[in-house]
Amino acid sequence: MERNKRINGIISAINDKKLLYPFAAVCFTALAVYLFILAGRGLGYIDETFYLNFPHRMFFGDRLLIDEWHVSQFSSPFIYLPVKLYYSLFGTEGMLLYARRLFVCCQLAVSVFLFIRLREHGITALIASLTFCHFVFVPDLCYYTESIMFCAILCALLFAGKPLGTPGYIVAGVVAACAVLSEPLLAVVYFIYAAVVVIRACFPKYRRKPGLLSLKTFLLVTAGVAAAAAVFLTFMFTRGTLKEYIEALPNFFTDSEYIFPVLSGRPQTLIANDWYTAVYIMGPVYYIIEAALFLIVLVDIKRLKRRPVYLIVAGVFNIVFLIHINKLYLDCATEKWLLVTTIPRYIPLFLFGLFAWLLLKDKKNNKALLFWLLSGFVYSELFDISSDAYVLGFLLGGVFVAPAVLIMIEKIIGEIRTDNKEREDAGGKSAKGKAIILLNRAAVVALCLVAVSAPLGEIGTFIYETRYPYFEYRYGDFNDEKLDTKLDRGPMKGILTTSSAAEIYDKLLDDMDAIKDNGNGAFYVHDYAWLYLYVDRPYACYSTWYVDRDFESRQLLYWKLHPDKFPEYVYIPKYECRGFFNITNLSVLRYKYGNFVDSMFEVGPDVNDPTKDRLKYWTTNYDCEVTESDVGYMIRIPRR
Repeated sequence: MERNKRINGIISAINDKKLLYPFAAVCFTALAVYLFILAGRGLGYIDETFYLNFPHRMFFGDRLLIDEWHVSQFSSPFIYLPVKLYYSLFGTEGMLLYARRLFVCCQLAVSVFLFIRLREHGITALIASLTFCHFVFVPDLCYYTESIMFCAILCALLFAGKPLGTPGYIVAGVVAACAVLSEPLLAVVYFIYAAVVVIRACFPKYRRKPGLLSLKTFLLVTAGVAAAAAVFLTFMFTRGTLKEYIEALPNFFTDSEYIFPVLSGRPQTLIANDWYTAVYIMGPVYYIIEAALFLIVLVDIKRLKRRPVYLIVAGVFNIVFLIHINKLYLDCATEKWLLVTTIPRYIPLFLFGLFAWLLLKDKKNNKALLFWLLSGFVYSELFDISSDAYVLGFLLGGVFVAPAVLIMIEKIIGEIRTDNKEREDAGGKSAKGKAIILLNRAAVVALCLVAVSAPLGEIGTFIYETRYPYFEYRYGDFNDEKLDTKLDRGPMKGILTTSSAAEIYDKLLDDMDAIKDNGNGAFYVHDYAWLYLYVDRPYACYSTWYVDRDFESRQLLYWKLHPDKFPEYVYIPKYECRGFFNITNLSVLRYKYGNFVDSMFEVGPDVNDPTKDRLKYWTTNYDCEVTESDVGYMIRIPRR
């Protein structure tokens, strides 16, 4: 009894708001400082600057959907104003570092919101919010990160804290619309929600019941959705007409990088293949054991009586699973391979959350946690259909459901502690009673270890990456050199990178200096979207995410539809300059991870140099002037 009082006293002290809030402030501040430092490390030359091209090209009068055909463009309105403000003050100098820090600020803001919304759970709320905050996949505000942030906010609004009132549900509708704008396929969830509400309203028994599924709530949420939609449509139709958008819409579905099986027939990775990949890479035996645990618990009608044993076994197994994934991450990092990042760490946590739900006594009052968990699964499925991120995108749903898992663990710990107290109060002095109490305490220890396993894994990664910064998958540099050179000009000004990458970067900018301030004609470059930022002139492309195989089917069509956007200057970087991003050991990767590697990257020693074919196209079809440098070919097509 005395021991329990001491434990309860410690827990109460930790959860005391007078101590918790200052401690939380220290934790968030420390993480913010670390992320701000990390934001300046590693050259982001692939995805990151591509997402900045969306608002940047709009500064020259380009319109979403009409002049830009990439499927991820609808996330760009959220960064339009912040980027425009920076552009008006500083131009494009240092824009990448600004974008990263803007992302860190938004990630911190969402995490603090999660903490506030979950604050009744004390220290668990802090761990949950920090678990979300540390996550970085693409360090930029784009459809990956924005959709996760909005889904995290929405789940916290609907499934945590006190029930929302009228303003709260309207706000939830606005957030839901923003999530759909970032990831359009999430609209499916709204239509399913609408159908459930309508069907439920047909039964008098449920018609007047309040809650998320009531007709009144649905109308409030819809009002929020409509308000957000009105703002977006105003943004769109002040730049183009309905006829123009309708005419441009078919071009949106012809991207060979994305999965539109009905509209494009693209034989690319489908959901089933990503399921297979996730299992294949991380070891089928772990999934077999996990499935066996689920099956045993489901068929055991006395599972609550044996709950401590199940929790101990599942807890130990999930920690072993996490250690296995951490080892995979380190192995792949040393081979400069991006496929297994820290994202898979959420798999054991997510599966344990579902397992814990089966062993929760008070399911009735905790249905919201189950909905929060399942929302991650739905998100992953929908995101996988619409993204080219393959298995990485398929696993992203685990990120914003991690807080729900931690709250679930807290709930079960509370139930176990109550069971122990009742048993002790009833005089559980027998050997059997003492054994059950001891087993319950062991289960609590296992639960606590699972709860801190993911955050501790990330802390370990932070330490590892700080010591060996060239393994920083988050920010782009994958080669074996130290990050020892700070860039002093261009859109990546202020970024710390390797000396070899900095040399290529400076030479590419030297080539751009020849045309940077020379007229206003449109510019077109094969690869390297950030060169558009430096040149800072009108875009001559359907998208800055360039795919060679789409040149005839998309780029030539684009110039036919937009003859005014035909380029005055074309730049072709030499193939050897792709040393920025160089996967060197595809044979080892194929052996370890399967032939699907070939479909993910078109770089490496086994891929033919496309530079000559690209150059031949322009010199054969156009009367043009070609200037060669160490790193590329500048082509000028005189105006007729």
